[in-house]
Amino acid sequence: MGAGTTAVHDVRPGAYTALEAAYAEGVAACPPGLLDLCGARVRMLLGGTPTPADDPKIAALAHYATSPLFSDVERCALEFTEQYVMDVAGTPDDLVADLQRQLGPAGTYGFVMGLYAVDQRERLDLTAAIHPGGRP
Repeated sequence: MGAGTTAVHDVRPGAYTALEAAYAEGVAACPPGLLDLCGARVRMLLGGTPTPADDPKIAALAHYATSPLFSDVERCALEFTEQYVMDVAGTPDDLVADLQRQLGPAGTYGFVMGLYAVDQRERLDLTAAIHPGGRP
């Protein structure tokens, strides 16, 4: 699920395994690289560093809506990603419908499962970095 072992793995290996499975489902359901691109945007929105920094698309993530580097599918997925990170409960129906048009129902389900895994891992790792060694 991205870059190796995380704090989630160290504290809750079972939870990490479940997140890995959801991420793998998302990768299998999406166009190649889409979930990684959206994962980089999640990291950026949560205050982390998107990787790999030398990728032109990663460098242009903040301008995905207008950059010619991004396809319509990527733009839609990135818009959904932003909404998911900021206010998942406020996701407009038309954004979900657009994502379904782009990815199909099964692709949308897989993408959202993968995005959930990326988002949760990033948030848990952020918490672990702020509170190192915190164990239940």
